[in-house]
Amino acid sequence: MVALALTGCGGAANSDQAKYWDDDELVAGQTTDYTHEAFSGDPGGGESTSQSFQGFTGKYVVWRFNSEACGSVTLDCEAEIEDGKFKLVSISPDGDVDALFEGSGDCKEELELEAGETRIARIGVDASGSFTGEFANLEGATSAEID
Repeated sequence: MVALALTGCGGAANSDQAKYWDDDELVAGQTTDYTHEAFSGDPGGGESTSQSFQGFTGKYVVWRFNSEACGSVTLDCEAEIEDGKFKLVSISPDGDVDALFEGSGDCKEELELEAGETRIARIGVDASGSFTGEFANLEGATSAEID
């Protein structure tokens, strides 16, 4: 009975956070909600990031770019996922969610930034692995620190 109660607490949190996987409307929202069983690395927000994680479930914003008019940024990212589900997405100011890649993979592309805040987030369900990335050629926009 104690084991059931303990797994119920973690399971309920992960269940709510797992909803990000299939719900673009939830991903597009301003709320960031995630759990890690283990995490090492930097939180993101800088020009480059390196993160390792175990048991990652939910939505974790890696970068935020603010633009008053149209801008652009070049992303160079890679993930090596050992277990679970993982994807990297861009979220436009209008709430459009586009998957940059899913599972182990990479992206090397220039993103057009609309006026407003564009976010790059990792989405996972019990994902374990690593994520590295950097941005360059940021034009017509600024990057914001991660809260």
